[in-house]
Amino acid sequence: NPDQIKKLNELAALPPEKQKEELPKFLKTLTEEQIEFLKSQQGNNECPLCLIVEGKIQARKVYEDAEVIAALEIHPASLGHIIVFPKKHVAVISQIKDVGNIFNAVNMLTKVIFETTKAQGTNIIIASGKAAGQHLEHATINIIPRYPNDLIKLGWQKADISEQEIQELQKEITKNIPKKEEPKREIRTIK
Repeated sequence: NPDQIKKLNELAALPPEKQKEELPKFLKTLTEEQIEFLKSQQGNNECPLCLIVEGKIQARKVYEDAEVIAALEIHPASLGHIIVFPKKHVAVISQIKDVGNIFNAVNMLTKVIFETTKAQGTNIIIASGKAAGQHLEHATINIIPRYPNDLIKLGWQKADISEQEIQELQKEITKNIPKKEEPKREIRTIK
């Protein structure tokens, strides 16, 4: 509508830092169809994973269904390293409404990797956001087969967090988890 177009033009005139702050608020006012339309108007789609989905870039696909593609990683950490991603462009896994299909695919592919490569373990890695090491702005799950002496190093230094901070965080997290609706039970009278 004209008000939304006006607001979008105002956002485009803002400095990049302010755009990052204001754009999410604006996007919440749009329908999914409006968001998809805006994405289609952005011109050249440079996301390599979207280009794979569109068939414009070849990939060594090992699995594909209506929602997911899995392909051998072009810069593998080990033999059999697979990248799994949704066909629909989403920046991070938490933007997928129902993750069941993608995780079922990961589970199935992990079993196949064990059988095919004789790996002795796997790491399943999801990096959401640049701070977590995400390199593409398209959600991915990496399945990395592990072998003895493979030289892959994963780990972290223990953070200095007090017991009180942990307890407070536990309360905040549990408070913010959406409540599941109980199924409604129909009561029938027997005559």
